[in-house]
Amino acid sequence: MLIPARRFLSENFPLYYPFGNTGVRNVLKDCRFVGDNVKILFLGSGDLRNALAAAGNRKNLNSIHIHLNDLNPSIVARNILILTPDFDAENKEDIAFLWDLWYNAEWPIPTHERFKSVLKKILDNELPDNVVIPKSNYLIT
Repeated sequence: MLIPARRFLSENFPLYYPFGNTGVRNVLKDCRFVGDNVKILFLGSGDLRNALAAAGNRKNLNSIHIHLNDLNPSIVARNILILTPDFDAENKEDIAFLWDLWYNAEWPIPTHERFKSVLKKILDNELPDNVVIPKSNYLIT
């Protein structure tokens, strides 16, 4: 008996790895720069670990422009939620909020309230100048 072959589209069943499924790699580690401005494109970026590793090791660069993209809209949305608010590394509330967004599935009330505030700003299109969300007709549904 013949069984018809079916195409399996992974984009219809995207895998979601909120903490990444590979090790962190600093893409700037062995680079020799010609100028002092660098642009990096991460396709299939997943979580922010590789982008943060690159940003944290700037090696005397004046500016670094990082473009993040992923097939899974949930990954992109999570990255926007993490990167949109301004964070102060010395502020305990900022660090707690970032920690909860990144690692915790159950959030305390202050994190939930701040999350709703950040989400409202995103939905009202109050994004930083460097964050662009394409129009919905460009997105795969």
